[in-house]
Amino acid sequence: MITKVLSFSLILLIAVSSHGQSPKGNVAMGIVRFGPGDFERIITACTRDIQVNPQHASAFYQRGIARLELNDYPGAIADFSKMIAINPGYAYAYYNRGIAKYRANDYSGAVSDYDKALNLNPSLATGFSHPWDATLHYNRGNDKADAKDFPGALEEFNKAIQINPISGAAYFFRGNAKYEMRDYIGAIADYNMANEFYPQLASLYFNRGNARYQLQDYPGAIADYTRAIEKNPRNANAYYMKGLAFNASGQPDRGQTDLKKAAELGHPEAARVIR
Repeated sequence: MITKVLSFSLILLIAVSSHGQSPKGNVAMGIVRFGPGDFERIITACTRDIQVNPQHASAFYQRGIARLELNDYPGAIADFSKMIAINPGYAYAYYNRGIAKYRANDYSGAVSDYDKALNLNPSLATGFSHPWDATLHYNRGNDKADAKDFPGALEEFNKAIQINPISGAAYFFRGNAKYEMRDYIGAIADYNMANEFYPQLASLYFNRGNARYQLQDYPGAIADYTRAIEKNPRNANAYYMKGLAFNASGQPDRGQTDLKKAAELGHPEAARVIR
């Protein structure tokens, strides 16, 4: 049991800011006039431009970005697809369509689009002047992890970290992939690195605690579960695993206390193991 909580909002905002500033014509004016948060009005402006010019590629692209922000994934995919039909060489349209497909749970489709973006613009994966270029590999790593391709995910996170060695999120998710592959020592090493960037992240302590539990390092696991509970006092999973760790380390009384707390918080298995 591991927890995956980091958001993709940063990736989307990067995508908007990095290539949302260059479209020509009324679309760019609309974004400046309305502001980046007024996505409904951006959609209205882009739709008007498309009605005037059905081949207005940048209008489809910007409307796709706005729909992606509003969680309209089918609409975003349709707009990016139209942009690609008009301009099949625009790598960022594939990149953002990949994000939309990922969020719509089409993981294989997302990977395919990221691959196409990379083929069209290799600098997405090799540019060192902008560390966020590593997000293409980061995205593909998460897609592959969600598809249970953990070796593939590990390879992508390795590439993301090689490009941007200060990506705390990549270390966190690479740790998750290593955990799923039963490389618990490697997972702990990555969680330790992620901790340098996200010291307040409860799920990081919980996941590291699970890796230590698997290695029968019960004192270390208990310490991590305790930190997870400090960050999120209603973390039923952390109470449950902490209780099991106390039981395994020969401290059943303390274990029962945590298991009872987990049951109070609604953990489905806690009641079964309470004496």
